[in-house]
Amino acid sequence: MTQLNTGEWEDFPCVDGYNYNYPLPGIVNAYNLCGTRVWLHQYPNPEYKETGWAFCIGPYDEALNLSSNYADPDNIQISSNTNSC
Repeated sequence: MTQLNTGEWEDFPCVDGYNYNYPLPGIVNAYNLCGTRVWLHQYPNPEYKETGWAFCIGPYDEALNLSSNYADPDNIQISSNTNSC
């Protein structure tokens, strides 16, 4: 499960390849409780594969006080990659 603090908490399952396409404005803190990388993408799938920023959160890692540059993703992706970012 990945938890994102957007004023309230949003939870996402630890399922390889899971893509959540939905604007999530104002993320402050992100906790990756999965054993794989979690990506925040500026644009939804599949558009993020061609353009925009991406922010990686490693397995069992956290991103506290996330920069405003990455605080408004339109996609959350759970990857199958178990390496650190």
